[in-house]
Formats: sequence, structure tokens, C-alpha cells
Amino acid sequence: MGRIAIIQTSPAIEDATGKMDGTAASPTEIIKVDDRTVACDGGDGALGHPRVFLYIDRNSVLCPYCSRLYVLNPGAGHARGH
Repeated sequence: MGRIAIIQTSPAIEDATGKMDGTAASPTEIIKVDDRTVACDGGDGALGHPRVFLYIDRNSVLCPYCSRLYVLNPGAGHARGH
């Protein structure tokens, strides 16, 4: 089994108004999701990157390996628990 890393990228790529702040790389792909924790392996099988788990703190998170942008769907990501 491969290694698993949990990454929370910083700085956020969006400011409070939802505008890009210009400090992050441009996204290569935009993926809309319903959960605040997403797994990214870069896709493309062996041509991808190590699987990382990213946490969406506000509205989106950018993968530091492949620059995929994961955007939280409106109304999604509310705290769920057991």
C-alpha cells in the first residue's frame, strides 16, 4: 500500500469575495465536489502523483501537485458526524 498524505494548502486561492488572489497557480481543471475532504492522485494512472487528501476550508482548494481546483458545491460540506 502506498503512502497517504493529508495536505491543507495555503494561502487560500480565493479571498472573501470569491475573487482569485493571484498568488496561486492557475487551475488545470475545475472539479465540483460535495464533501470538504477530497482525494487527488492527479489521474492518468501511473502518470499521476501520490494520492493526497485535501481539506476545503472555505470554498475551494488547489492541489499542490497537479493544480486541480476542487470547488465545494453550494450548500454542500456541512458538518456531518456519527
